[in-house]
Amino acid sequence: MKKKRWNDRVRDILFPVILPLSGMKIRYEVKVVNACELIPNKPVIYACNHSQFSDIPLATRAIEKRNYTLLGKQKLYLIDRIFFNLLGAIWIDRKNKKETAEVKNKILRYLNRGQSVLWFPEGTWNLTENMLMLPMRWGIIEVAHKAGGQIVPMAIRYDRKNKKCQVKFSPPLYGEQLADYRNGIQELRDVMAALRWELMEEYSEVTKRKNIHLSDFEKEKEEIIREYPPLDLEYEESVIYEK
Repeated sequence: MKKKRWNDRVRDILFPVILPLSGMKIRYEVKVVNACELIPNKPVIYACNHSQFSDIPLATRAIEKRNYTLLGKQKLYLIDRIFFNLLGAIWIDRKNKKETAEVKNKILRYLNRGQSVLWFPEGTWNLTENMLMLPMRWGIIEVAHKAGGQIVPMAIRYDRKNKKCQVKFSPPLYGEQLADYRNGIQELRDVMAALRWELMEEYSEVTKRKNIHLSDFEKEKEEIIREYPPLDLEYEESVIYEK
């Protein structure tokens, strides 16, 4: 494994200073349900579900260590762009296949010098009514396997009414689990969906189906979108992966 570069060290120094500032973007009381298990001396990719802007600072806080974050090129407030770049952002045009290949190689270089990566494998915000995880491309499996690394699945659940959220980790996927990319991405999606279900089962109120109306979901969806005005919803929906 190669040594850290000077910019990695600078970002590590800045992390304890910048992280508390992320609290301005987190409007929820955060509970990390369990400890994150890691295999020593293996590169790490954290795989998180994605449903709103606060996922990024919240996941970073739950992990409790600095990482490079894979981010789709999009409209952002200037302060958010500065925040991401200071901590380490890997920008990608999600519709450019050539750039996607280049970004994979860049992530491999980061992993090979001991840096961890935060990856949202759904590739966009999941604002569907009942799909626990959107379809996912197997690039995350390919990169982790080539790096000889591990993927740590994690999930975030929001209770918007009470302004609380929970984060849960699953044991890492590694080795032979990543050797077959198609099977690997399906296993990762299943594990992440199970994490979301477990959080819902433990922390959600039980409500009869007849008392749930589509208008309630649409209202919550509109609220999520209003929280981050720069969001280009049409573009985000256009990059949903279709098998």
